[in-house]
Amino acid sequence: MGGEIVPFSQMKSLCCGGPLMMTRSDIAFEMARKILDTAKSAGADCIALACPLCGMMLDGKQADIEKALHVEIDMPVVYITQLLGLALGIDAKELGLNKNAVDTKDILGKVV
Repeated sequence: MGGEIVPFSQMKSLCCGGPLMMTRSDIAFEMARKILDTAKSAGADCIALACPLCGMMLDGKQADIEKALHVEIDMPVVYITQLLGLALGIDAKELGLNKNAVDTKDILGKVV
């Protein structure tokens, strides 16, 4: 696809906290924040994922995490299928990138 994987320790394979969202949102938010912060600190342009719970936590709840933990993250999160579609030349809107909670426009120009 042409993307470059940015190593960001073992965080890339840890749980995002999604299963805890209904019972312990405080712990779930902290788990997700650690993943987002680690990826951003490593220089990643976005996080690519396959899990719907990770999508909910890392993208859909990112604004709530920022508000609750008094941080600014602004890390785009996309599904691997969206990146694959971009690499194949499919329009970003058709892939639903305009529906992601965190704006993806900054990464669109980096996909060739």
